Amino acid sequence: MKKVFLVTLAAFMLSAIPASAQVEPGVAVAYGFGAKGTLGIEGRLQIGFSAIDNLRIVPAFTYFFTDFSLFAVDINLHYHLMNTENGGRIWALGGVNLLNTAEGEGATDFGGNLGAGFSGDTGLLNPFAEVKYVFGNASQLMVTAGLFF
Repeated sequence: MKKVFLVTLAAFMLSAIPASAQVEPGVAVAYGFGAKGTLGIEGRLQIGFSAIDNLRIVPAFTYFFTDFSLFAVDINLHYHLMNTENGGRIWALGGVNLLNTAEGEGATDFGGNLGAGFSGDTGLLNPFAEVKYVFGNASQLMVTAGLFF
């Protein structure tokens, strides 16, 4: 059932992208400084629109490496505060978070995200880093580093 939900969610998010959108896929390593400290791997899309230059919608899926099933789905809005001299960007972010765990009886927690990040522009692969605080029943600080393609 979870797989059907995730596939449906991914298809819905991809079908909502208008033809004029600029899409950058990305992969990252994430670390959550929660009660147990958890390492994960993340896939994300950065979706920009030509009509609104400094806003991006960034859906992401993070799978955490634990001895039980744990994943997060985030949908964040990045507001680009400034561009760096080399073409990089600095942004503030806010959004929503869904955290699903199969530990014990299992639980799904909805929360919010607030944070900041930056990315470089090196050509084909663009590195990025992000720090955000996840609010909710499983509140924690998250640090993410990865590459946009």
